[in-house]
Amino acid sequence: MFKRIVLVLVLGLVLSSCGKEEETTGPGGEASSTRPIPMALNNQWVYLNMQDSTYDTLQVVGEIVYNGNQAYQVIFTSEPADTYLVYYDDNAGYLMQALTVEYDTFTFSVESRMLKIPIVVGDKWDVYTMDTTFQDTAYTTHVEVRRTGEVLGTEDVTVPAGSFDGCFKIKYTQIFRMTITSNWGSFTSADTTVDYGYIKDGVGLVKSVEDSTTLILTDYYLQ
Repeated sequence: MFKRIVLVLVLGLVLSSCGKEEETTGPGGEASSTRPIPMALNNQWVYLNMQDSTYDTLQVVGEIVYNGNQAYQVIFTSEPADTYLVYYDDNAGYLMQALTVEYDTFTFSVESRMLKIPIVVGDKWDVYTMDTTFQDTAYTTHVEVRRTGEVLGTEDVTVPAGSFDGCFKIKYTQIFRMTITSNWGSFTSADTTVDYGYIKDGVGLVKSVEDSTTLILTDYYLQ
């Protein structure tokens, strides 16, 4: 559960900032514009969860300045609902996600490089790394996380919202390890997960596959 709270694939993938679009070519000969996802107040994307046939909406609800960058307040109406900030770091060339995470009695901030901009086939990057210890009166929790991203190529995707050619397929690999130690001994949990997102330049995330959950775009509204 902790790793899913820290890094949420869908939330970070679908957003970027608005601005002039420029095209570049990468190692694989295919790349997105430098602003692949149109961004404005009240933009929204509606997704069908194929696992339980429910609908989730991602909506831009506000704009603020965060660390000197134009940032967008976003809410994703899953259960439970998630609220976070997204901003585009022009200097580093990443779509950034900032959110507050609560784990047990601890609260801390997390920033992730959710997407490298422009999206270039063949690119790889570190999304997030974490190596930290939480100390409580009864136990100590040591958490290690490394999440990486890779642009595998492009694919045509058909969903209820339409048919989208040349969608960028993004692979996210996450290695997670948590050790809990107390007076009664220690327990370690470790696993590796792989998620996929499909992004259409100029639209956003059209499909997401995470474990047994698949989200598909059914409708979207862009200013």
